[in-house]
Amino acid sequence: MTAEDFREADEYRAIIANDPCVYCGNPTEQIDHIKPIAGGGSDRWDNYAASCQPCNLSKYTTPLLLFLARGGFASNRGTLEERIYARRC
Repeated sequence: MTAEDFREADEYRAIIANDPCVYCGNPTEQIDHIKPIAGGGSDRWDNYAASCQPCNLSKYTTPLLLFLARGGFASNRGTLEERIYARRC
């Protein structure tokens, strides 16, 4: 990464630090890597997402789409039926 990439990443982290968790809407406590570093993700700004600690720890190194397909959202988990019903209402 270039010095400009690091500067952009720092600025973006500061911008999203007060956003709600992108996974459940709770207050942000951490910055998540959308594509985990362990899976080839980068530290560039476009790989960051605001996250609460439970969601970030729950996601860990799971790729985003797999995390979401498995129900993700550590703070809002319910049974599959409960999640489907909530989306219909």
